[in-house]
Amino acid sequence: MVIGLKKKGDVTITTMILIVLGLAVLVMLIVGFTKGWDFFFGKFDQAPSELQTIAKACALYAQGGLSIDFCGYKWAGKELVNCRDPRIIAELTGDGVDFSHDSLKCGADDAAKIKSKTEACKSLAPGKPETKINNVEKCASFVGAKSCTGTPIGCEGKLLAVCVTPGSGCKWDSTGLVASCKGDENYCKTLTESTCGNMAGCSLSA
Repeated sequence: MVIGLKKKGDVTITTMILIVLGLAVLVMLIVGFTKGWDFFFGKFDQAPSELQTIAKACALYAQGGLSIDFCGYKWAGKELVNCRDPRIIAELTGDGVDFSHDSLKCGADDAAKIKSKTEACKSLAPGKPETKINNVEKCASFVGAKSCTGTPIGCEGKLLAVCVTPGSGCKWDSTGLVASCKGDENYCKTLTESTCGNMAGCSLSA
């Protein structure tokens, strides 16, 4: 008599327990985000901070490749954060979470990141210029401020090595018959009000 043989497709007790625990954690996260953590911990005054909760959620977003959730800004107390907040990055790094995929960089360049912060401040914190964003900057830097526009000049004729130097405002264009150095039309957008006037071809606009 043979005992303990498993049929194909059988699910072990350990697997069932892990599935149940996973569902329980998912339900707690959903209820915690929708009703607040006081629903569970209010009586004991032990609710995790909103930033800590978001950090744990960011780990799940990174593991699942959920770039929209990973990069989207959310309220954490009185500030706006996304998973690129330096404090959350430190937490993810310490936990060994891999967030190196390109889709989790939250913007292909500085201009895209600035646009994302501007949209977050306009939609989530209208009329609140002092709201911190990712614990580094304030919404006042993105909403109501003048923007830097234009295309840097003086790039023509520069050699490749000089052209691609960081901060030159130039880019190497090899799409034509003859490769040449041209002004980077996206460079001015990355400059602040204080640095915009330092680059010829860039100017502030309301």
